[in-house]
Amino acid sequence: IGFFDRVFYHVYFAYPVSSLVFAFALYVGRTHGQAVVTLRRIILAIFKGLLPLLAVIIVLFLVALPFMGLKPLWATGKASALMLTLQIFLVIFLNAVFQDGNNTSPYPAWLRAALRVALVLLPIYTLLCAYALYLRIDQHGWSTDRFWAVLLTLIIGLHVFGYALAALRRSAVWMRGMAPVNIGIAALVVLLAILVNSPVLDARRLSAHSQVARLLDGSVAVARFDYDYLRFDLGKAGKRALEGLRELQDHPEADKIRVGAVAALAKTQKWGPSMETVETVDQLRSHLALYPQGAVFDESFLYHLLTQKKDWRLQRCFAVNQHCPVLALDVSNDGRAEYLVFIERADDAVVVFSHQQHWRQVGRLVRLFPGINENQELLEQALARGDFAAIPSHWRDLRVGKFQHRFYVE
Repeated sequence: IGFFDRVFYHVYFAYPVSSLVFAFALYVGRTHGQAVVTLRRIILAIFKGLLPLLAVIIVLFLVALPFMGLKPLWATGKASALMLTLQIFLVIFLNAVFQDGNNTSPYPAWLRAALRVALVLLPIYTLLCAYALYLRIDQHGWSTDRFWAVLLTLIIGLHVFGYALAALRRSAVWMRGMAPVNIGIAALVVLLAILVNSPVLDARRLSAHSQVARLLDGSVAVARFDYDYLRFDLGKAGKRALEGLRELQDHPEADKIRVGAVAALAKTQKWGPSMETVETVDQLRSHLALYPQGAVFDESFLYHLLTQKKDWRLQRCFAVNQHCPVLALDVSNDGRAEYLVFIERADDAVVVFSHQQHWRQVGRLVRLFPGINENQELLEQALARGDFAAIPSHWRDLRVGKFQHRFYVE
């Protein structure tokens, strides 16, 4: 039923109705105190029912871990977020259900014992989360998101370890030990809130320093370095880092780095590649890699390609520190080679140019399996070793290594 979808998400409905509902909720809360009390009871009842389920999930995961290993968890790409969310829910549910810790009867004795077991095991999640973040930072360096993830892991981890120690107490009201933990961590959070808004723990400055260090020590290739992240996501710290790279001299690839930094500083919007001023055929050659090995460009094609700079599909071929693989191959079965320009990260994987009376863009080759992440390095390796073939049809399809492309006439 599309009617409600269109109405509910239309700005003329969503903005005024959301405001009215929020205002009505405030009115009900101020004039009908019993409604708030009832709502609070409902929420606490839901939390009380979910807390044992959460404890079961915590224990079952750790029981399965020795048999399954960490690989399935890492494969999600969200290991830290998943484990942090689990810990946050447990902290919230525990405080909601046990409150000040003096109430010993929210659950039967056996269920309270099971919760204590889950709490004692929960620090393992904190350690796994810390390890996942360590691996990510070691592989990709610091970013603002990873900085906040580390900070959140620290705060939640302190809660978890504090609650685990409370659960080890030999007392019927063991959850009373949550109170000093909460108070102590609250004071630490206030201190951290001050530090992260000062130069002492400036996430942007730390991220800029980390990313530049990875670039200079070769951990990330110059062509793949994200200059735009410094320019648009790291504020003044990122801009200062780019200005430093603009003046870089003592580095084997200083020229390329300076070009990337200058282009990023000149950009006024984040999206879209940093374009290099390419005016001559010689400049264009440095942005193209021709295959098969030993093939020579037709000069008239290069001159034609210079006129296509505004084509969004070809922008990568004119971007700073980037290049496009080009394959000379007869895909029209007319005895003359066409030029196939490979465009990375685009729906049109390959743009095809043909020469009859003049060069023109005659079609495109679209990857048949778009779910496959076609890595440009693997593609160029297959092109370099001659692992490609035209697949018979009127306009022949293309196979490069394990990737197959279908031709569409424009």
